[in-house]
Amino acid sequence: MTSRKILPRNFMRTFSAFLLFLFAGGIVAAPAMAMLSAREKRGKRIYLQGVTASGADIPAFLEDSGLEVTASVLPCVNCHDYNGRGKPEGGIVPSDITWEALTRPYGVKMASGRRRPPYSGQSLRMAIVSGIDPAGNVLLDAMPRYRFLRDDLEDLIAYLKVIARDHDPGMSAQRLTIGTVVPASPAMREMGEAIAAVQSAYWEDVNRRGGIYGRTIDLRIARVRQPGPEAVVAAARELVDRDQAFALEGAFIAGADDAVARYAQEQEVPLIGPFTLTPRPEFPLNRYVFYLFSGIETESRILIDFLENRLRYEAPRVVVLYPDSDLVRNTASAILRVQRSKERSGFSERSYPPGRFDADRLCREISLSGVDVVLFLGSGDEESRLMAASAKLGWTPTLLLPGSLVSSDIFAAPAAFAGKIYVAFPTLPTDRTGRGAADFVEFARRHALPRSHLAAQIATYCSAKILEEGLARAGRNVSRERLITALEGLYEFDTGLTPRISFGPNRRIGASGAYVVTLDSVKRSFVPAGDWIPFQEGGGQ
Repeated sequence: MTSRKILPRNFMRTFSAFLLFLFAGGIVAAPAMAMLSAREKRGKRIYLQGVTASGADIPAFLEDSGLEVTASVLPCVNCHDYNGRGKPEGGIVPSDITWEALTRPYGVKMASGRRRPPYSGQSLRMAIVSGIDPAGNVLLDAMPRYRFLRDDLEDLIAYLKVIARDHDPGMSAQRLTIGTVVPASPAMREMGEAIAAVQSAYWEDVNRRGGIYGRTIDLRIARVRQPGPEAVVAAARELVDRDQAFALEGAFIAGADDAVARYAQEQEVPLIGPFTLTPRPEFPLNRYVFYLFSGIETESRILIDFLENRLRYEAPRVVVLYPDSDLVRNTASAILRVQRSKERSGFSERSYPPGRFDADRLCREISLSGVDVVLFLGSGDEESRLMAASAKLGWTPTLLLPGSLVSSDIFAAPAAFAGKIYVAFPTLPTDRTGRGAADFVEFARRHALPRSHLAAQIATYCSAKILEEGLARAGRNVSRERLITALEGLYEFDTGLTPRISFGPNRRIGASGAYVVTLDSVKRSFVPAGDWIPFQEGGGQ
């Protein structure tokens, strides 16, 4: 509040298996800060975003222009900064609105020489709503007059009382703590250790260069030895609660996607580049999670649109065939819901119990229903059995496969499927620039990284690179909110190894889209069927 007078060819053979894992997706921390109350959290959201906890808009009125907008257009943080102390800009000097400054018993002398007595709760309400300070001075026209409901106004004031003490954990003047989660079960330990090796090497290099604004990065790694979403969430909770992680980066959350994303939102912890098959860029947006690539739902929808728009299939009869697990069932339902909303009537679904894929029976029954296209959401082994059973039956439908689920077994497809297999991949080796590939090869050589799980290593490397860029853009006075804002400003960021990455206030998938490729079974390679197909979050191509 301010006074008026103060103003190639075989590349896909190993790459397909690579992508199966890709999506399965200082240093003494600051003391733990007191948790905000529910009211203070609601007030913080109003202060930072200009919306209530329910997402409702707050009307705001600009005195000089008579213009009515919403507080989301002019949130408090824009002028008063994340710490409430104000940031002068364009000749305007916003007031320090920390509770300590507002309520100083001797009042405040303004830059104009005018004085005002200390604020009370009532006079602060008057200033926010009517633009009048405790001395009866009219506040600067640049200070909007907000039309609050009483409870929302009390939420905001509750937060102003603690804003000076609301510091993010995991950082000091010298260090900043980040955390990651890697799998450590017997089946996935090797990949988990490859991911951990890249993380350690990347931040070691950053620290050797002097850190970020003089802060060294303290990497904490949580290894998940038991399967199940509960173990993954417990690992994330350990990093945030015990280790005071400022942010989570490159965490392996496949199978626990919704639970971890919800936890990040509840704790207001940025989660950058998680490994997952099912990114959730739903609306209202979870603003704390930034995904690198699209998942199996987007890949599937791009394949279906490709079928009709590029291959010119007219009224195809498509079955979505999938294992009846929570993860895949929800994805299949979302795909079908979209197709029916587009009045595509030829779509049906068929599920089977996980681990009990009877290829012969399913092919026989589906073929009798007149289906000519199968969108298959099963595993690589099941995909091979499906093709073998279909060929034996003499029924060879067009096969659509999300690249996140295929394995190298695809190259053993029966000859009868020639020209009938289409796969969607979120990235191809052709995305790699000469410089980007050379940098990664040198990085891997210098740190003696393992040669296995190349895709997981590249994804980890890119997620770390994106976090480093976000921290650099957020500046010396970094906070979680500043980091989120910095990442939202990332546009066409070149990792050198992937499609260019862009985020935004309403975009949380960095490379939202896919390539569609076909199978050349003779050369045992994939052949691109077109250019990159972009995908609009919450919509389509």
